[in-house]
Amino acid sequence: MISFEFDNLMKDCPTLTEPWQVYLRVVGDFKVLASGTTICSEQQFCVVEFAIESQAWSRKAKQEPSDFIYKSIEADENGLVWVRRKLDKWSVGSIFQIAESRETFELAEITGALDNYYGRLRKAVLETFETDIAALFEWGRTQTRVRTN
Repeated sequence: MISFEFDNLMKDCPTLTEPWQVYLRVVGDFKVLASGTTICSEQQFCVVEFAIESQAWSRKAKQEPSDFIYKSIEADENGLVWVRRKLDKWSVGSIFQIAESRETFELAEITGALDNYYGRLRKAVLETFETDIAALFEWGRTQTRVRTN
């Protein structure tokens, strides 16, 4: 079983008035667990950015499976969380792994866990900060178009 967890949501800026502030400044304690074993754990992790990026990958991977390598705008490192094909299944890890998981998963299990993470985070951000992170999907597409033009 794979799960993506968050706790201790907070904002690391005075207000969340701009989309980029919600995207990057809502942070929390983040963990990836495989069968109850913590693979990685980070404090003040950009939980919303990860949720949006991983959902974009998850939605696409359901149609066109590909590896996911998460890199935050806020970090120099690539691979804060990754999902990689390993033969006919998938492995999950991080460049900051606490423990290596040799366990592999069906893609549907990983995308399901990411969907669950997104749903729980969306609800928590809405309750805590009165902001719906769903609007960030459209904002993110706009930002990508602006950066590539």
